[in-house]
Amino acid sequence: MSEKQQFESWKEDVRPVLIIKLEEFHELGYNRVTEENLWTYCMDKLKKRKEFMPFYAFVDELLSIQPQGI
Repeated sequence: MSEKQQFESWKEDVRPVLIIKLEEFHELGYNRVTEENLWTYCMDKLKKRKEFMPFYAFVDELLSIQPQGI
């Protein structure tokens, strides 16, 4: 039996990570990127996964987002 992902319930928990990543993008000159853009991009990328993803792997995925992907 597979477990259902809890990404939406983790949104507030990972908000500091999103803000750090957003600041990184802005420092690189990508000023149009928003917190919601990062969240949506990550959700679109991860909703295709079939296996359960633990919280630490989810945070790692957020931290690995590169400007070329957005």
